[in-house]
Amino acid sequence: MNTLIKAEKVMRLAFSDQEGYRPSIITEADIAEAESRYLLPVIGQSLYARLIAGGYEIMREEYIAPAVAAYTRYVVEPHLPLRCVGCVAEGVTAADNDRLMLTREALRRKAATLMRRLSDYLNDHAEEFAEYSSEDNILNRCSIYGDIVQVY
Repeated sequence: MNTLIKAEKVMRLAFSDQEGYRPSIITEADIAEAESRYLLPVIGQSLYARLIAGGYEIMREEYIAPAVAAYTRYVVEPHLPLRCVGCVAEGVTAADNDRLMLTREALRRKAATLMRRLSDYLNDHAEEFAEYSSEDNILNRCSIYGDIVQVY
């Protein structure tokens, strides 16, 4: 499976050392899910293909990697207690449902902010990325503010 970032980078960008998780808790499928669900609707298939081929390294490192890492963390958060059975002995315990919901909401807001940062960068520098079309960027057509969805 070809993804823009690897599990080690997700761990470095979206987890802290104090949490005690290993990169093996992140699968390539988790990263691919985050890229497919959250990144592709913003950047489009053509730009994604160019990035997979190694293009636009600075944008990939500065804007895309943090957003994908944050969304990957958001995707795997409910699965962490199941994937890290050995962590319980090291002091990491499964969160109760309320705590998990609060954590996921905070992770979602952080990931959405980083994706908006990427979207704004692409819109401001569109002439530098031939494969990018601002018309394909879903964040240019749809915004969610609390319970209000705006489509334009």
